[in-house]
Amino acid sequence: MTDQLHLFDAARAKRDAGISAAVNHADAVNPNWSDVAYSFLMRFATAHDCFTSEDVRRAAYAHHAVPHPPDERAWGAVLVRAVRAGVLVRDRYVNATDPKVHCSIVTRWHTTKEGACRRG
Repeated sequence: MTDQLHLFDAARAKRDAGISAAVNHADAVNPNWSDVAYSFLMRFATAHDCFTSEDVRRAAYAHHAVPHPPDERAWGAVLVRAVRAGVLVRDRYVNATDPKVHCSIVTRWHTTKEGACRRG
């Protein structure tokens, strides 16, 4: 069991390093990208009870509110920031709708003020 915990810790560390590299690159290319993206996420979260990161990205780009980062994984840092701030809570996992990710599993989020999402 201890070996499995070490593997999980190593995987988590690599995930965090990847997220950090992606957001640092986004901020280098577009100064304050992560703050702009976080601000948009906060506005989006007040208007939607449940959503995925795909929903947030689609809306951000459709409204030209946030520029595309060099790597979409930079959005991971924005969502992690919201979770650590106590704004978002994982509701459940759903299939992604973006054809580029081949129905991968993604997190559906809800804001802490809303409670659990309506099922569906």
